[in-house]
Amino acid sequence: MITNRPVPQRRPGLHLLACAVAALTCSTSAVRAQGDTAAMPVQQAVTSPATGYMPHARLVQELNRLSQAHSGLVAMSEIARSPGGLPVHAVRIAAGQGAENRSALLIVANAWGPHVIGSQIAIGAIRHLAESYGEDPAVTQLLDRHTVYVIARVNPDAAEALFAGILAERIRNDEAVDDDRDQAVDEDGPDDLNGDQMITMMRVADRAGDWMSDSTEPDLVRRANRLAGEQGVYRLYEEGIDDDDDGSWNEDPIGGVDVNANFSYQYEFFGPASGIHQMSSPEARGVAQFFVDQPNIAAVYVLGPQDNLMSPWRHSSGTGIGGNPQGTSQGGPLRSILQADQDYFEEISDRFKSVTGFTGSAPSKPVGGDVLSFAYYHMGRWAFGSRGWWVPSEPDDDDPGEQDRQVLQWVKQNVPGGFVNWAAVQHPDFPGETVEVGGLRPFVTINPPASLIDSVVGAHREFIVELGNSLPNISLGQSEVEALGERVYRITARVHNDGYLPSVSALGARVRWPRRVRLELRLSDGQTVTAGRAVELIGPIEGSGGSIERSWVVVGAPGSSVTLSASSPVAGAASRQITLR
Repeated sequence: MITNRPVPQRRPGLHLLACAVAALTCSTSAVRAQGDTAAMPVQQAVTSPATGYMPHARLVQELNRLSQAHSGLVAMSEIARSPGGLPVHAVRIAAGQGAENRSALLIVANAWGPHVIGSQIAIGAIRHLAESYGEDPAVTQLLDRHTVYVIARVNPDAAEALFAGILAERIRNDEAVDDDRDQAVDEDGPDDLNGDQMITMMRVADRAGDWMSDSTEPDLVRRANRLAGEQGVYRLYEEGIDDDDDGSWNEDPIGGVDVNANFSYQYEFFGPASGIHQMSSPEARGVAQFFVDQPNIAAVYVLGPQDNLMSPWRHSSGTGIGGNPQGTSQGGPLRSILQADQDYFEEISDRFKSVTGFTGSAPSKPVGGDVLSFAYYHMGRWAFGSRGWWVPSEPDDDDPGEQDRQVLQWVKQNVPGGFVNWAAVQHPDFPGETVEVGGLRPFVTINPPASLIDSVVGAHREFIVELGNSLPNISLGQSEVEALGERVYRITARVHNDGYLPSVSALGARVRWPRRVRLELRLSDGQTVTAGRAVELIGPIEGSGGSIERSWVVVGAPGSSVTLSASSPVAGAASRQITLR
């Protein structure tokens, strides 16, 4: 008997985890081995994939609790409201006064709907920072010197699918969209055909199909390699029926915009779930406006499907449109980080692996409309992204399908109920044909089981402290005053960057969005500058004690003073009074 239940969730479209959920072999897949953290055995009782995770109401409750319990450190504000009416909050964590004038780290999580582990890591970071201040020297230094902002759940509408009655991954917010342009909205989503309260995949027997069972792991369905003489035996679909009788399956599910595809860098016009235009979703606009309103954001840590920490971004010297240089009006937008930034991406990657203990490589979706690439390419900030967690496996260059076998085997061994055995169902759209439903359970390769959450959160929160303490931090070195003649003095001073990261990325300097260090020599009455610039924008200044030297010739009365100041929203501020003598 067929159970035809339209559900208010949709599964992701063509992306890496859709392949995993379908138990497919994806030639582009790459999943890491996470050392002991991922290899830990999990309890064998069948549990819900929502166990250990927070629905939105519980998440907001926890944010309120933390802001009230640590009111001197934690402040919360609403930056957007989803089409489903759920608030998107930003949290600020800092000690003392002047938090808005210090260089800041922004943590962004769960813009990609199914990635609820990102929210869990973000909440864990807020809790750790608030509760460890004054006890942990590294946390205390971070919050005394810098500010941390956290947007823990950017796409709350989609994240709620983890806690729904019928389990289905969802990437879209609640905006109503007529995807198939048939004058009906959200009328053809996935359907639970076998009544197991979850949406998996269905395979239809067809000798003209493109899919086949793997010879080593029959439960694994992979694309047939016709060049190698393999012949497909299945057509593969997301579980469902043709609700609107238009010859397509699940092409108009409930929901509208994938927030993590709605940002401006390499935005896909007319892409599935990318929105009617860049920043069309209130959630994406809220995040973008937050960048504008908080110019002190120096670096961003994004928890989502794009990774550049296990496999750091590297510079490519390829040309753009018509052979013209990338990043020009003739050559089109940049498709690669700048050469001067590469070493820093590689070093932060090394630190991430050292602090977390993670090894191998992580699955990563290509950039395009996502938060991570937007933060670097359009906002000019240092931007680092992590998948957070993924199923451990080892790549095999000679057999790309081996990783997918390892993923399936790990799920079967460690997550009871994580794989739904293929079983025949009667299907009204395929009369007389063999149709089977099965595959990996939704969310099983995206969010870790409950027994691993604490260890995953713990690893990331330590890296967040490390990254926060790597932010640029400018200071003024000792100044020298040399008398050149009566009432004439040469002043020489150095501006230092005591943080690890440069005061601004090379791309940030190029796009001129984060303000460079403003060096100003303020004079008293009767003083004049005869050489050197009274006001100058400088940078980038290298980290780890990197410095620049400037000098001025000033005419003024002996014993009078000038004030030298250096400031940047993304690098902090320092000032010093200098006496002419």
